[in-house]
Amino acid sequence: MIILTGALFLFHAQHGTSEAAARAVRQHRVLGSTLIVAGLLNFIEIFSGAGFAAILWPIMLLIAAAQLLLYREPEGAYEGEGSHGRHAGH
Repeated sequence: MIILTGALFLFHAQHGTSEAAARAVRQHRVLGSTLIVAGLLNFIEIFSGAGFAAILWPIMLLIAAAQLLLYREPEGAYEGEGSHGRHAGH
C-alpha cells in the first residue's frame, strides 16, 4: 500500500499557473519517490529479513511524514482556467 500511495503521488494531477503546477509536481514526485523507497525497503525486510531495511523503511516513512507536514500549495495553485478559486477536481 505504501508503494501504491507513492505511485499515486507521482501521477497526481496539479492545477493552477504553469509555475505553480511545475513546483507542485516536483514536490509530489519527491514525496512519491520517498514513499516508494519506504515501501520497497519494507518489502526487502519482509522477504529477506535484512536488518538495514528494518531500520531504514520507518525512517523513510518519517521523512515522508515531514514532507507532508511541511507541504504548502505553491502560490498560484488555485489560479488558472477551470479552477474558479478552488482546487478543481478535489
